[in-house]
Amino acid sequence: MQKRIFIGVPLPSALQNEIENWTNSFLENDIRWVKGDSLHITLLPPWYVDDFDDVVKKLNQADIKNEVIEINLKEIMFGPNPKRPRFIWVCGDQPNDLIKIKEKLEHIFKIRSEFKPWKMHVTLGRFEDKNFRDFKIKDLHAKVNWKYIAQSIALYESQSSKEGTEYKVIKAFPII
Repeated sequence: MQKRIFIGVPLPSALQNEIENWTNSFLENDIRWVKGDSLHITLLPPWYVDDFDDVVKKLNQADIKNEVIEINLKEIMFGPNPKRPRFIWVCGDQPNDLIKIKEKLEHIFKIRSEFKPWKMHVTLGRFEDKNFRDFKIKDLHAKVNWKYIAQSIALYESQSSKEGTEYKVIKAFPII
């Protein structure tokens, strides 16, 4: 059976808690919030594999070690299209070293981001675009100052359930 996987940058638990506090204060209904360890920055979008071994081998061989990469998340907004949103994102500056890692992974796996140009973001929540009509908030630009040092990239498996989609870390790969 094929597994749906992707590569992302995990968020530290302290930031996961800050995000949960923010999402608990957001008063719109019909949003499926991303929780805890499922929060991440996607570097390569999902694709399907029969097993993880080849992907893990390629990631082990990839030259992704780096100096410190500071992630600076600055603004919570609707995405990807603010006129017809489906997500709540937190976005920030795109560190050049993270872009280099992303480009290296795109070359290794021959996979490109679905968003052109790529916009570094963390998906905080999802909703049906038809539900957006009923939102009281139509324009979201909440300033935040969430910073952390990226410690690793991770291979994730996307797992669907009745409660929504969760992302399980298969293996983390240190980048510093």
